[in-house]
Amino acid sequence: MNRNELDFGSIESLLLQAKITCRQITEQFLNIINEGKEWNAFISILGDRAITNTNQVDDCQLIP
Repeated sequence: MNRNELDFGSIESLLLQAKITCRQITEQFLNIINEGKEWNAFISILGDRAITNTNQVDDCQLIP
C-alpha cells in the first residue's frame, strides 16, 4: 500500500476484499509517523500497543 491508497475509501475497500489487514494499515501509518519524527507532531507513539490491538482485531475476523 502506498501513500496514495491511504484514504478511507481505499482502506475500506482493501479491508472488505481481504487484501490488507488492520496490522498492515497500522504499520503503514506508524512508518509515516516515524518518517516525520523531526516534526515533533506527537507527544508519544504507542506503536507496540497499536500492533497488539490490531492483531486482536485481525484474529477476530470481524470483516467477512
